Amino acid sequence: MAVTETWLSNNVYDSELFPENFLVFKNRNRESKKRGGGVLLAVKNVYKCKMVQLELNNPEFDIVLVKVYTSKNNHLYILVVYITPNCTVTDREELFRLLETLEFFYNSDFIVLGDLNITHLRDYYLNQNTIDYNVELFLGFFKFL
Repeated sequence: MAVTETWLSNNVYDSELFPENFLVFKNRNRESKKRGGGVLLAVKNVYKCKMVQLELNNPEFDIVLVKVYTSKNNHLYILVVYITPNCTVTDREELFRLLETLEFFYNSDFIVLGDLNITHLRDYYLNQNTIDYNVELFLGFFKFL
């Protein structure tokens, strides 16, 4: 189960959210803020899982990346991300540059879930003549993969 906008603080225990047969991975990078943000991924413990640490310390993102072993020789990466509405193009470029350095994006199965807060995406599709750099950057990144 993947959840964005959890608003969870570090004072909330995993056992308060899910039964003991789930592994819970969560991140709320802006602990000092009272509202918004936060991501969570809960995986049933029949699967072996490992959290992948990312070298990204930007308050505009909450990210959880987990490698889930689906069988003896197979695995799946699950990325859950929350991007704040105030995120700049420079911040998004930083995130996408980091993701492009991860080899598994090119040779493994992966799922990207989240709240990307690209506010002009609807307008982009309604009027292709209007170019929003955030939208172009986002769409370009996923076409690249």
